[in-house]
Amino acid sequence: MASAEASRKYHETDGFIPLPSHKRRPVEPEAYRSIGPSKDRGSESDSSSVSAASESSDDDDQDGAVLPSNQEKMRSLEEQLSRDPSSVPTWLSLHSLSLSHVPAASKNSSKVRSEITLSILGRALPALRDGSSSNRIRLLYLHAGEELWTSEKLAQEWERALTTGDIDIYLAWLDWRIRNGFDGVDGILQAATRVLVFATSELERLRAFWRLTCALRQAGMDGITQFCLEHR
Repeated sequence: MASAEASRKYHETDGFIPLPSHKRRPVEPEAYRSIGPSKDRGSESDSSSVSAASESSDDDDQDGAVLPSNQEKMRSLEEQLSRDPSSVPTWLSLHSLSLSHVPAASKNSSKVRSEITLSILGRALPALRDGSSSNRIRLLYLHAGEELWTSEKLAQEWERALTTGDIDIYLAWLDWRIRNGFDGVDGILQAATRVLVFATSELERLRAFWRLTCALRQAGMDGITQFCLEHR
């Protein structure tokens, strides 16, 4: 049995003490393969790619489905109007659906939306019966006209609307006159007088006076307001 001292001595070879070898162990093929992407990770990557492609495809399908859906709705509304062209709710639905195709933030959206409004509601007006239910369509039509018509054309269309003899149309006309300040204070007073002459009840006159009072007060004309109240 070798002594402990002998076990600690280096063994010489031809008078040299060989240095211990530090060669790296060859990498096993299996170990090398383990460094690369695992099958599971590859599967996850493939799965993610497939999922992303699937989501993109779904979005395309949804976008593609929206247009036919809207076209189908418009076709249905047109068919309803062919059966009943005096239906105010149907005209308003067609108008709303058509405007939904033009985002409010898009370029020239105000002009485009006004053109669509005039095109659709211009078809509606000849078929409508006079009455409060049709006033909304008339006022939407006139409001769109402010964007595109000349002042002369707009004034003519307002005069045509006034022939319906509806106080709400008269009050909307007064709002338009006040909003645009035609002929200054004198023009506002003349317009208000026309509405007051047409009004048939205290409530209708009060609604007109309230508009006049607000307009003149904004212009700093409280004295004229008092004059109108005294000489109504």
